[in-house]
Amino acid sequence: MASPKTFEPRRLARSALALLALAAAGAAPSAWAQTSIAPPGEPLVSIVAVVNDAVVLSSELEHEVEAIRAQLEKRGGQMPSDRLLRRQVLERLVVKQLQLQQAEKIGIQVTDDDLDRAIADIAGRNKMSLEQLSAMVEGQGQTYAVYREDIRAEMLMDRVRRQDVERRVIVTPREVDQFLASTPEADDTEYDVSHILISLRGQATPDEVARNQERAEATYGYIIDKGNEFAATATSYSDAPDALEGGALGWRRRAQLPTVFAELVPDMKPGEVSKPIRSSAGFHIIKLNGVRAGQQVVIKQFHARHILIKTNQIVDAETAKAKATALRAQIVAGADFGELAKLNSEDAGSKVDGGDLGWSEASTYVPQFSEVMTTLAPDELSEPFETPFGWHILQLLGVRDQDVTEQARRNRASGQLRNRKLEEQGQLWLQRLRDEAYLEIRLKG
Repeated sequence: MASPKTFEPRRLARSALALLALAAAGAAPSAWAQTSIAPPGEPLVSIVAVVNDAVVLSSELEHEVEAIRAQLEKRGGQMPSDRLLRRQVLERLVVKQLQLQQAEKIGIQVTDDDLDRAIADIAGRNKMSLEQLSAMVEGQGQTYAVYREDIRAEMLMDRVRRQDVERRVIVTPREVDQFLASTPEADDTEYDVSHILISLRGQATPDEVARNQERAEATYGYIIDKGNEFAATATSYSDAPDALEGGALGWRRRAQLPTVFAELVPDMKPGEVSKPIRSSAGFHIIKLNGVRAGQQVVIKQFHARHILIKTNQIVDAETAKAKATALRAQIVAGADFGELAKLNSEDAGSKVDGGDLGWSEASTYVPQFSEVMTTLAPDELSEPFETPFGWHILQLLGVRDQDVTEQARRNRASGQLRNRKLEEQGQLWLQRLRDEAYLEIRLKG
């Protein structure tokens, strides 16, 4: 018997229009990459990028540019030039296309049922019905059908990253021990960091390295010498996926930062911008926006014991309740709770310990059990009550505030090490996809 604890891309260029472009060309990509086509009565549409066997259309690029421009205007700050904005948005579309192609290549799918559940979850988290979500989407100028396909693409990209990157990233207990042994408590401090990446391809030549280093130094000069805002400069010049968010990484502990960042950021002052530094991904410019201290973690724990009477085809709810009521009466009359639990409880996980469940948070248990437990005073015995497991009688033995800072620190260290590996490997993975792909950019201006 269980205890009452709870165990519980769209291809961007796969439109009919794009396929017509490919059919009309009948040649290698370089021969048709600049083809412009339009059905009768429609505006001229051109191909702005070739990504392996797919294309990105100017109509797609313009749609995304307008959406990003609206976001940037809402956020405020300096707007990049149209040319730079289009370059950044096209890069985002190319990276998206590469991930969606990889998902198709290895057979990852998002079914309509998967999509329906995800959208229902989005609506629920925003306290909306599906009808209200649909109305909100269309009120923002987007059709609900396109919104669904955008969500499907996000799910596909998330799944392919998990398949290709996350499942291969492992953090061992020994790594956690080594990290904790070498990291002072002060590393619970959190840093608000932004960055600019001037990327290098995997097999960059010395000339390419030199040119990109010059570009990084020039970008640094725009911020330091010319006084440009860091976020606006990142939006205009960074090659990182978060460029259009101003390069913001948000609040992170030291171990959550990429290794090259973690070596530098703790010695920086808020507001300081680093000179370009080299990593395997390229040249980085880092800004430290703020610093804040870590916090002690204290949780409320409950020590309880119980007796469970299970219902089944032979024992109905009334019979189980009657047995639990009779056992409670024996305890009130002086019988030993632990002995009765050993003899009568059907919770195999706790009966050998006299029904003792040990110290746990209330959230560990199913809601019905937790609700009763948290309303009892120490040593108080509950009336019989029902959960999905059957009928219970419960005695609360104690309540305490437990400092779990050390365990939380271990859990956090494991997560931080994993996130560091994911970030570093994810960037290299995207770079490999680019290096192995046929890419032809035909964006003019």
